[in-house]
Amino acid sequence: MKSNISINLRLGMTKKALIIKPRKGFVFLESLKEGVSFTTEGGLEGTVIKSNEGSVLCYFTKYDCKDDDNKKYWLNNHKRIAPKTNVKKKGS
Repeated sequence: MKSNISINLRLGMTKKALIIKPRKGFVFLESLKEGVSFTTEGGLEGTVIKSNEGSVLCYFTKYDCKDDDNKKYWLNNHKRIAPKTNVKKKGS
């Protein structure tokens, strides 16, 4: 049987390990305000329309992709994506 001390230590270590940070040179999409333009790692360019706890509503205007089906899906549409998406704020 494991002692309570070792279980508590492991739980404490787990909480520290779950801190998520954006990649170097990027910010999380959730940190951008409405109306701010951004670029994703995958080459999507868009603007934040509205943000909530579970997703960020964005409007995408440019996508550097050779697949026409992907372009049709993403471009000139409102899409919800994860708030923890790594993005670069345009103009910075």
